[in-house]
Amino acid sequence: MGGAVSAFTSLTDYRSSTVSSSVKDKTEGNCPHKKAGDSSVPTVSTPDGIVHYDITRPSGDGGPSGSFPTGAAPLVLLHGTGGSGAETFGPHLARFAHRRTVITPDYAGSELTTDPGGDLTVELLVRQVVAAVHDALDQPTPSGTRDETPVDLLGFSLGAVVAAATAARHPDLVRRLILVAGWPASDDPRLRLGFDLWAELADRDLQLYLKFCVLALYSSDYLSGLGADGIADLVDPRLAQGISSGNRRQIELDRRVDIRDLLPRIKAPTLVIGCARDHLIPVSQQRRLHRSIPDSRYVEIDSGHLVLTERPDEFHALVEAFLADTGIPDPAGASAASRPDDEGITCDTDRRER
Repeated sequence: MGGAVSAFTSLTDYRSSTVSSSVKDKTEGNCPHKKAGDSSVPTVSTPDGIVHYDITRPSGDGGPSGSFPTGAAPLVLLHGTGGSGAETFGPHLARFAHRRTVITPDYAGSELTTDPGGDLTVELLVRQVVAAVHDALDQPTPSGTRDETPVDLLGFSLGAVVAAATAARHPDLVRRLILVAGWPASDDPRLRLGFDLWAELADRDLQLYLKFCVLALYSSDYLSGLGADGIADLVDPRLAQGISSGNRRQIELDRRVDIRDLLPRIKAPTLVIGCARDHLIPVSQQRRLHRSIPDSRYVEIDSGHLVLTERPDEFHALVEAFLADTGIPDPAGASAASRPDDEGITCDTDRRER
C-alpha cells in the first residue's frame, strides 16, 4: 500500500488544496507550504501579477555545488493541469540537475503564481513562463556566474501545449524542445468529452473526480498491478484536500486549446513523446502534434498519461539522449508502431492504434 501511495504523488499534478475564496487564490495561490512575500521563494512581477518558480542548481560531476558543465543548457520544465513544477517533476529534479540548472515555473492558479481572473489563455501562460525563465537566468549561481539562454524546454500535458507555444513565439529562447503527452487542439469530440466530464466531476464530487482521474491517467496494466488495496489508496478522498479554483480554470483552458497555427513556426529541434496507453489525451492526438511540427522526432512509451510515474527510467533516458543529441534509445516496452527509424528522426505514426 505504501508503494501505491507513493505512486499517487504524481497525481497531485491534477489536484490541489481547497481554496476558500477568490481573494486567497490571488494572494497565496494553492501552496500550503510556501507564503507570498517570502524572500526565499523566487518570484517575478509581471503586468499579469506575480509568477512563482523554483531553481534547482547543478552539482556537476563531483564538483562543488553551483558548478556549471560546459554545453549543458538550463532545462525548463512545464507542469500539467492543476499542479506545479515541484509536484509534477519532483522525483526527476535531482537527476536532471546533476549536470544543469533546472527551472520549474508555475502557471496562473498554481502555487504562488497570481491568477489574474478572466479566462485563462495559452498566451497568458506563455508570458508567465518567459518572465520566470528570464528572471531565473538573471539570478547568480552560488559560484557567482549566470546561466545563459537559450534553454532546453520540456512540457508535460498542458505544459506541452504551453511549451510548444513558447517555442513558436520565442524561438531565440529555446535550444531544444520536448513535448510529452501533448495535443494541438481540443477540437476532437472524444477529447472534449473527456475534458467535459473532468470539469463536471470537479464541480460535483471529489471521490468520483478521483476515480475518473485514476482511470484516465494510468494505464490498465499499471493499475491492475497495484491491486485492489493500491487502487483504494488512489481513490481515497482522505488523501486529497479538494479541488482548487485554479485547477478548475486550467481544465477549462484544456477544453479551449488550439495552437495549430503556431506549430509550423517552431524552429527548435523537437522530440514528441507519446504515451501509447493514454486514456486522457489519446495517442492519436500526440501523433497529430508530432505531424504538425516540421522535422520533429517522435517516439512512444508503453504507458498511460502519467509516464513520469509509470516509466520514469525510460522517460529520463529519452530526455537525456535527445538533449545530448546522442540518438534516441528504444524505450522498453515500446510498441512496434512507435519505434524510431534507424536515424531516430521519426516514427511510423500511420499504423493502427491500440
